[in-house]
Amino acid sequence: MSELPVARHFNVKNSGIEALVPDILEHNYASIEAVSLKGEARALLDSLGLAHVAIVPILAGGTWWGYIGIGRCAPNHPFSEEEIRVLSNLAHYALFLAKESQFNTEIEKANAFWHHIFASRAVGMVRHVDGIITDINQTAIAILGGHSADQFAGKEVLSTLIHSSFLNQSLSRLKELDKGVPAVVPAEGVLKRVDGFPVDVLISATAFREAGHLVVDIMFMDITKLKRRERQLESLLHIQQIDTSGIESEEDIHAVMRNLLTAQKALYISSPCVGIVHLFHKLHLISSGLIHSISPDSTLVYADTPLPPGFDAWLLRTLRIPESNGASWSVPDFCIEIPSSIGGYRYLTCEPLTIAGIVAGIFFWCFNAPVSRKDIELDVERRRKFAEAAATVLISSMISFENRQKSSHLAILNRASLKLNSLFTLKEIAQAVLDILHEEKGWAPSVVRFRARQGDALETVAYYPEPGLGMAEEARRRALMDREIQKVGQGVTGHVIATGEAQLCLDLPSNPYYVETDEGMKYGIYAPIVIEGEVLGAIGVESADYRFTKSDLNLLVSLAEIASMAIRSVRLIEVLQERVRWLEMLHEINEKIEFGMDAKTLCGFLVNKAIETTGAESASIMIFEPERKVLSHYAGFGWFNTLSSEMPLTGSMPSIADRVFHTGRPYIASNLKENPSVYPPSQKRIPSDQGAIVIPIKIEEQVIGVFSFAFKVPIRTSEEFINLLEMFGAYAGIAISRANLIGNLQKSNQQLREAYDETLKGWARAIGLRDDETLGHSTRVVQIALEIGRTVGLGDDELEDLQRGALLHDIGKLGIPDHILRKPGPLDSEERKIMETHASFAYELLKPIKFLERALSVPYAHHERWDGSGYPRRLKGEGIPLLARIFAVADVYDAMTSERPYRPARTHEEALEYIRSQAGRHFDPEVVKAFLSIEDTLQSALNLV
Repeated sequence: MSELPVARHFNVKNSGIEALVPDILEHNYASIEAVSLKGEARALLDSLGLAHVAIVPILAGGTWWGYIGIGRCAPNHPFSEEEIRVLSNLAHYALFLAKESQFNTEIEKANAFWHHIFASRAVGMVRHVDGIITDINQTAIAILGGHSADQFAGKEVLSTLIHSSFLNQSLSRLKELDKGVPAVVPAEGVLKRVDGFPVDVLISATAFREAGHLVVDIMFMDITKLKRRERQLESLLHIQQIDTSGIESEEDIHAVMRNLLTAQKALYISSPCVGIVHLFHKLHLISSGLIHSISPDSTLVYADTPLPPGFDAWLLRTLRIPESNGASWSVPDFCIEIPSSIGGYRYLTCEPLTIAGIVAGIFFWCFNAPVSRKDIELDVERRRKFAEAAATVLISSMISFENRQKSSHLAILNRASLKLNSLFTLKEIAQAVLDILHEEKGWAPSVVRFRARQGDALETVAYYPEPGLGMAEEARRRALMDREIQKVGQGVTGHVIATGEAQLCLDLPSNPYYVETDEGMKYGIYAPIVIEGEVLGAIGVESADYRFTKSDLNLLVSLAEIASMAIRSVRLIEVLQERVRWLEMLHEINEKIEFGMDAKTLCGFLVNKAIETTGAESASIMIFEPERKVLSHYAGFGWFNTLSSEMPLTGSMPSIADRVFHTGRPYIASNLKENPSVYPPSQKRIPSDQGAIVIPIKIEEQVIGVFSFAFKVPIRTSEEFINLLEMFGAYAGIAISRANLIGNLQKSNQQLREAYDETLKGWARAIGLRDDETLGHSTRVVQIALEIGRTVGLGDDELEDLQRGALLHDIGKLGIPDHILRKPGPLDSEERKIMETHASFAYELLKPIKFLERALSVPYAHHERWDGSGYPRRLKGEGIPLLARIFAVADVYDAMTSERPYRPARTHEEALEYIRSQAGRHFDPEVVKAFLSIEDTLQSALNLV
């Protein structure tokens, strides 16, 4: 098609050309040259600057509606038949608009449209005959990205020019033209450039038949920039309409993400797939179709359509997203070619989502056709504004969600605090924690594991199984857990206890510490239970389908802290109770010490108490013997008793006990079998699973021995536990010190008693020097009195007092003159009165001696009588001291059976008969009965004298 001459439009109605209407009605059109006119008509055209005029009537069923006229300024260029035909088609088009009640408005559009056709090179024109392109102007070639008309001529119009998104609409419009509609209304459409990239256009068409062929003239303008601005506004408007005020759950956030993808899609209609690389680690969402992959670092890749296998991994590698929050990031390329091995799409462009200077995500668009690098580069501002608006929505969503989460979690934690602080045992608290997690969040399975009081063994304190498990399966899984995860460091809970760090695991099977005890688990959160700075346990929750978030982990950590405080309170009560038991134990030890138990027996008692309190497998006390320079085995329990009874302290290559003895500090052997310092003779007898803690035993900072404790490995070495063992060592030192002191005192006391008794015997011999008979008499009556005393049930102390009193019963005779004391015959009354004063003299003589205070009753009252007729105080019945009553019987018996200067000795039977007859008068009847009961043993006792 040749270029049209320069043309301009004018208002026919106001031009005065109505005078030409008769010609118009007669010929249906008029093409007039100014030079052919005369008079006013010529003057009119000259005034308008027109050399040629073409006028076409608008007729409907023979009725004249109006006309359309065009003028040309250039002379010698009259309007051709083709131009008149185009003008006629436009008249038909104007009539069509009028029928649709849009006449005035659409006529103005048509005027404007044709003005562009004839006055602007921005309008592309294409003619096709029966669907085959025959002509195309340069403007159309440029819009479609071509370089010559030959690229288009002879090709099928729909497949060559029409984009797939506009194909159905184009087919519909073509059918209308084929049915006789002369023109279609200008409308927005999408054509396809030579490179396959879409181009937005305003497009219209007119049609006529020529020799049986359908000829269609297509006219279009490139409105890409306008549509881009329009799509940007549409996208931003969609973002503005996203409601973030009521976000309460992950599903609500999920809806926000879907809306963002919709808004993102609106920017590029040619993109078959859009997506978001999500780096918000505070918002790990549940997968429900939108999330197509989860990378190892927990980055999420969202897309509005399924991504090809391997696409996400390639995308993350290609984009080179920084790991640290502070790192900068820029688009690696405006147009990234997708490898054919990935498939699905051919090209990709992207835009970073930046919040507070941190790359929080990346938007990407995929294309099947090549992307114009220039267009993409020029379009960066539009993508940036979209990303900024999306960031605002995501921040708002995050804040709303986190606030709701925090509010919900605070309510859960408040209820948990009230419940846990009302419980009294570790197991109750642990089970309550798991109950709360299931009731409030629906989480299961879950577990609370604690390290044992001694060593690093792990114990399952509470377990909440998956719903629906039978009791047998629940028991099996719990047993499996206890069997496979036995100590600190094993399993994720054991690792958390070892490190003290909470864990969010989003791929459990790949976690190096994970041990599967509940089948099919993929996700997990774990929090340490820390009490007074020491990690003692952990809470673990796992799931097969729920992807835990950082917020979930924060909730678990807070719940673990509340549990820690509750457990600490329980532990304090337990510690107080334990301290009470320790005090009771120490009181019992003190009583044993006061009772006078010997050192070895006392050490055995301490070892048993230590085993009972600490849970040790075996224990031993060894005490230093300076003269031999060895540690001697005093007491033990368990396998320590099978070891050598003594251990030399050599100083060279010292044993564990040697080291503790010389350093005065505790020693911890984590594994005795592997410890080179174990005393060689003992090595073979030590069980393979034993560790030991050896404590020094001290007396006033002087080490006197060692207290050894053995435990199953691994052993516990907390400061509190070592302090407990040191307490046993300290009390062993105190106990041994007291035992030694009491032993020394008892020895000294015994020596003193023996010295006293020898003194008493000396006094008795002194009395014997004045009266030969008295010496033998005192010895005999002591034996007789002691036999009677044992029979009536006297204790050791009373027997000792009786013995001393018996030895000194006649000490008062030291004050009696010899002529009376040694008189061979009976004493007269005056002499008898003097003789009877010896009892009072004995009292006065011995009264100042404190040691003999309890024995004094024998020499002072042994001449008193049961009936009160005795001397010196005429005491009666039980008013007479028991020791004196016992001795009185023994004294009379020995006196009667012994010879005197003034009479011969009586027989044993005579003496017994006399004593029997004096019961109730001279003697205490009960004492007489006791005396008579020892008749058979009496003679043998006297024979020992």
